Amino acid sequence: MEWQPIENAPKDGTQVLVYYDHNSDPYVDPTDPKKLTDYAAWAEFGDFMDGEGYCIAVWLPQHWESVDEYGGGYWLPAWWFAVENSDFDRAVSPTHWMPLPPAPEATQ
Repeated sequence: MEWQPIENAPKDGTQVLVYYDHNSDPYVDPTDPKKLTDYAAWAEFGDFMDGEGYCIAVWLPQHWESVDEYGGGYWLPAWWFAVENSDFDRAVSPTHWMPLPPAPEATQ
């Protein structure tokens, strides 16, 4: 298994090992300095993996965040999230990925 650029990672719900670096994202969209990058939009909420390191992550698609019973809300951008205790709470800024190894066989 070799590290691959994050652009090649599966975005179908497959969990992968990622190397992340919070500082790798420019935070401002290079094509429009008035817009945040998708990672920065998530990081503004404060739940992100700071620094750099390794974690298991999954790509979550864009989704509607409902804020009231009348259907009001807003769209949240698709992005990578750390898998922590079966939850996907913290955004990560991955630069590389590799597949997870197969799980060990159960012993009896």
